[in-house]
Amino acid sequence: MNLSLELLQAFIVVTETMNFTKAASRLYKTQSAISLQMKRLSEEIGKPLFLQKGKKLSLTATGETLLIHAVKMLKVHDEACAALVESDLTGAIQLGASEDYADTLLPPILDEFAEKYPNVRVGLICGPSHALKEMLDDGLLDIAILAEHEPGGRLLKYESIVWLASKSYVNDNKEIALAVYPGYCVARNSALKSLTNAGLKHRIAYESESSQLIKAAVQSGRAVAPVLWRVKTDEFNVVGTNEGFPELPHIPITLHKQAVKDDNIRNTLEDYIVKAFATE
Repeated sequence: MNLSLELLQAFIVVTETMNFTKAASRLYKTQSAISLQMKRLSEEIGKPLFLQKGKKLSLTATGETLLIHAVKMLKVHDEACAALVESDLTGAIQLGASEDYADTLLPPILDEFAEKYPNVRVGLICGPSHALKEMLDDGLLDIAILAEHEPGGRLLKYESIVWLASKSYVNDNKEIALAVYPGYCVARNSALKSLTNAGLKHRIAYESESSQLIKAAVQSGRAVAPVLWRVKTDEFNVVGTNEGFPELPHIPITLHKQAVKDDNIRNTLEDYIVKAFATE
């Protein structure tokens, strides 16, 4: 048995999407090419890797076992390549993250990375998680840090959502005015659901994709905002059950990579990000 790394990489992408068409798009191949690769891999192993009922695709027990080892094999391969050429890293990489991370966690990471790898140009694009995921799928980003439930990512940590308020804010128990991100946002949806379940009257008073504008609305004292805990600085308060607000959940922060681009720059920057989350 001789398992090709190319086939294993394609297999991992298929398991991330559970859809041959989506996997083909991410790998810049045709659906028939992906299907043929999975057939070759299954024949090499001698057992089926997938079960298909209608349009639903799932892994067999053999497929689940292979996935565990395929991830390990590719990781060892990437680490070996990185060790051999680490000092000669040259090129560019596009990183996507929300403003919350661009303003807090990422600056020291990127400073350290730039000091060690001066010949690598890092582009940072900020935006909401759903937009970053679309850019990643379209090949416009190499790495994205997402604050939402997206399959196929690497879990960095669970972070708490808090109610951000101004120092002067007082809940008058009439109607809670909110400052939120527009569209699909885990913090927004969690807050709205929690308020509704608690039977608390509320309205969206401010919407913006900019965390700076959200904080400005909160600073005015006219609204509160559901945000990641790290957004809180000394000029704000965090309000909770003592002030009549429902508890908010923890959300997964995940790192997603462009499947078609598997290079040493991306893997090295990923290691820096993972280490930073693990040690903060």
